[in-house]
Formats: sequence, C-alpha cells, structure tokens
Amino acid sequence: MLGSTADYIVRRSPCPVLTIHPEDKVGVDPPQTVVLPTNLSPETTDSTDAFMALFGEQRPKIILTFADRTPPYLEPFRHDTLLKMNQRDVVKEEIERRMEGMVMHLQKAGFEVETAVLDGDPVHVVTEFAREREADLIVMTTHGRSAIINAILGKTAQRIVQHAPCPVLSVRP
Repeated sequence: MLGSTADYIVRRSPCPVLTIHPEDKVGVDPPQTVVLPTNLSPETTDSTDAFMALFGEQRPKIILTFADRTPPYLEPFRHDTLLKMNQRDVVKEEIERRMEGMVMHLQKAGFEVETAVLDGDPVHVVTEFAREREADLIVMTTHGRSAIINAILGKTAQRIVQHAPCPVLSVRP
C-alpha cells in the first residue's frame, strides 16, 4: 500500500526527477529522441518547460504523444480503424488542433517536433511507442497525488515510470 521509494519520490519531489532503470542503456550523449506524453491539460506545459530548460542546448527530436482510450462501444471509431477505412477522423483532428500550441512553443525554441495520436491505454501505448521509436527519454507531468488517491484514481505517470523502456523525467506542476 505504501509503494516503492522511487514512486514516492516521483510523486512528492518539488523538482524534476529522472528515473533510470537498471536495464536502461544510459550513455553520456544527450538524448536524440524524446517522447513527451500529453493529456492536453495545462500542466503538460510544466514538463515541456522543464525539459527545455534541461536539454535546450542539445535540441533532440520531440514526439508529442496523446493516448486516446476509446470506450469499447466506440471501437469502430478508433483512429487506426478510421485510417484503414480511409475515413475522416474529426476527433483526431481536434486532438491535433489542441496540440498545436505546445508544438509551436517547442518549435519556437528550436526543437524538431512530431505528433502522434495513439489508440489505447496511456501506460501501454506510451511505453510501447517509446520502445518502437527507440526513445532515449520520456518526459511527463505527474500530479503527485498520495498513494491512497492513486489506488482509487489510477496512477498513469507512476506506471509509465515502472514500465518505460528508457529513463523517465517526471515533473510535478
């Protein structure tokens, strides 16, 4: 019920926390590819700003991702299904429109930015996407809720930290 020390520090630290797993390949080179998950909330800007402050000189490629969990009764309208059927995806268009502000913010700072709207559970699709794209780092916002509240509401950020195929930089708003 109390969770691990790393989970506690990620939830409570007043400064960004870089979590490195024992099996992560970490070299002295700066990251080349960074996955930046967003839930489109204003707090995502905090992780973006922390990342830019830490890695602004290196300018790695950023892949801004949004995981869209489609309810089972709307399965025929998943983004990947609509793409296969060559149908217009107005939900994906709206998500991408809402991502534009963050994209422009990052591009203005000199970063190359790509966006990805993924279908599925955020923990699974973000970690798999980072693995597929061979990301060097995941940068994300964590809400810092208590372990008891996380047990009730879920803990996406902490689960991504646990399952990520690369180091994770967690930032509290």
